Amino acid sequence: MSPKKTFEIVLITLATVSSIISSIPSVVFGSSHYTGKGNTFMRGDDHEGKDKGKDKEKDKKEKDKKDGGKESDFGKGGGWNDGGDGGDGGDGGDGGDGGDGGEGDDGTHSPGRDCSSCHNFSLSGTVYADPQANSPAQGAIVKAQTSSGTITMKTDHLGNFYTKQYIYGAYTITITQGANTAAMVTQPTYGGCNSTGCHDGNSFPRIYINSQTSGGNTGNTGNTGNGNSSSYAYNPDVKSILDKRCTICHAKGRVRSKSPLDSYITVKKFVQPGSPASKLVRKTQAGGTMKNYLLPSEAEIIKAWVIQHKAQKEKTSGTGTTGGNTDTTGNTGGGTGSTGSFLSYNANIKSILNKKCTVCHSKGGPRSSSPMTSYAEVQALFTPGDPASKLVAKTQAGGTMSPYLTAAEAADIKTWIVQDNGREN
Repeated sequence: MSPKKTFEIVLITLATVSSIISSIPSVVFGSSHYTGKGNTFMRGDDHEGKDKGKDKEKDKKEKDKKDGGKESDFGKGGGWNDGGDGGDGGDGGDGGDGGDGGEGDDGTHSPGRDCSSCHNFSLSGTVYADPQANSPAQGAIVKAQTSSGTITMKTDHLGNFYTKQYIYGAYTITITQGANTAAMVTQPTYGGCNSTGCHDGNSFPRIYINSQTSGGNTGNTGNTGNGNSSSYAYNPDVKSILDKRCTICHAKGRVRSKSPLDSYITVKKFVQPGSPASKLVRKTQAGGTMKNYLLPSEAEIIKAWVIQHKAQKEKTSGTGTTGGNTDTTGNTGGGTGSTGSFLSYNANIKSILNKKCTVCHSKGGPRSSSPMTSYAEVQALFTPGDPASKLVAKTQAGGTMSPYLTAAEAADIKTWIVQDNGREN
C-alpha cells in the first residue's frame, strides 16, 4: 500500500474516533437530565395551576425528581413529571396528589365525585347551591366537629372542600353560606361525602345551601321587663325543653340512659357554668348532633342558661315583670308540601325521615330494629289509608316521635298514609 493511501486511512480513523469521543458527554448529560416535556398536574391539596411560568415548572421538575423516584425507575414513555415508581406510560407512584396515571388535568377536579378515590384526604366533598347539583356553592364555610376539635374548611370555585387533618371517630358537619345553614343529622365515621351511597345522587339527598335549608326566620324577642325575673333557670325554662325534646331517649331505661337529662343533678354533669364549650351547649347548637331536635329558640335558651346565667337552678329574685313573649321561630323548615294533588314517599316523606328519624332508625342505630332508610322498610310501619298505623300514631301529637317533628312534617306523614295511601311515587 502506498504511503499516501496509508496516511488517508489514518486521518479517517482519527476523525471517526474524535467524533465518538466528543459525543459521549452529551449522551450522558441527556440521560441524567431528561428534557422531554412531561405531564403537569394540578395538585389536589393546594390547587396550584398549570401555567405558573417557567420558574414554577422548573421548581416542580426538581421536586418531582426528589419525590417521584430515580431515573432508573421510569418505564418507557415516562418523564420526571409523571410521578415516580415506573411502569409503562409513566404511570408513576405517589409523587403528588394530582397525577392520575399521566392523563393530565382538565381543571375541573371532578366536583361531585369521590375525592378520596384519587387523593389521600381525610375528609372531602362538594357543596351545591341547588338540589340538582348544577350550581356550586363557592365560599361556603364547612365546619367538621370531631372528637379532637373543629376543622374549618372553605369551598373553592367548584364547591369542593377537603382536608388531610386526622379525624378520629364519628363527626358532624355544618355548612354555612351567608345567612343560610345546612347541617348533617347523622354522624359519619369516614370522609368520602361524594362516595357511593352517600351524597352522590344515588342515595341520601345531596347537601345544598339555599333559603330552604336555613329554616324559618327567628321571631323578635319580646321586651324584657324590669328586675331579674327574666333570666333563664333550670326550673322551669330548661327543664321543660329537656323533658319535651330529650328525655324520651336520655333517661333511665331509655336508649340513651348513659347520659340522662331528667333532673338538675344529671344535667349538671354536662354543663360547666359560663363555658360555651360545655357539652350540652355544643350538642344543641349548630353542628351538634342534637340540634335538629330543638327549635332555634330552645337551643338559644339552653345556651344563655349555661353561659349567661351560670346554669342556675332557680331564677334569681326580682320585682320586675317577666319580659315580653318570645316570638316563635318563624317557619322552621315547615312541611315539604305536596307535589301536584298528592304526597309521595320519594317526593315528600323520604326527606323528612332522613332528616329527623334515620339517625336512630337505621342499621347500627339505637332503633335498628325498626329502620326507616328505604320505602320497603317504612312500608312495614303503616297500612295504606289507616289512621291507626304505627307510623301515624308515633308521629302525631302524643306519640313518642312527635317532639322531633314540626307540626307540618307530622301532618304530611299523616296525609301521605291516610289520604294518599302511602304511595312511593
